[in-house]
Amino acid sequence: MAKPIEPDQILLKMPSLRAVKSFVAAAKYLNFTRAAEALCVTQAAISRQIRELEVALGVPLFKRTGRAVELTEAGQIFYDAAYLSFVNIAQAAQRIQSSANKKRN
Repeated sequence: MAKPIEPDQILLKMPSLRAVKSFVAAAKYLNFTRAAEALCVTQAAISRQIRELEVALGVPLFKRTGRAVELTEAGQIFYDAAYLSFVNIAQAAQRIQSSANKKRN
């Protein structure tokens, strides 16, 4: 009989990657509308994802003043980590694709 797999606590506790992706775009541009344009979604979708992420983390990630936004201290910490993680993932994917292309040729 196969041993049941234990839930991966790190993966279970992680926030939605879609929400993190929306946050990274909004933090990069400091503008929800530009983030929405960059990700080809609506501004409402970006707002919803960021609100979801802030609830999951229990802290605000942006200071909102009218239409302007800026990162809170927690937002800056999270942006630095999330952006670096996405860069690492993108670089790994690029290396794998490059290697696969070389093997085909």
